[in-house]
Amino acid sequence: MGLNRDTGRILSGWPHVVQSLGIVWSTRLNEREMRPWFGSELAGELGKPLTPAVALRVSQLVTVAIELWEPRFGVKRAAFTKIGAGGNLVLRIDGEYRPNGHLGDLTPEGVRTVTLGPSGVETA
Repeated sequence: MGLNRDTGRILSGWPHVVQSLGIVWSTRLNEREMRPWFGSELAGELGKPLTPAVALRVSQLVTVAIELWEPRFGVKRAAFTKIGAGGNLVLRIDGEYRPNGHLGDLTPEGVRTVTLGPSGVETA
């Protein structure tokens, strides 16, 4: 449970996981004073020319960040689903929603999908 970063209201369950993923992916390493190891290197890959190596690196960085920082979501598959106008990629991440993962209980409650694209983090 936490607060919605836009409204300040209480946020829990799957919507809180989605918000947390967005925070992890948009936070650069060494950005937080007291937690310099928190975040990902994803921002460093944005804006690079689209090559298979860059696409693979983005997929890897997203997956590693989830495994390190969001125990309530276990990645099962990550794949690029679209390349839109201007070379915009949309990464679809399928995985298990584990509502009590932060407490050490990795029992899944079902499969969920998150997409990461030009408009940010969304659920599919």
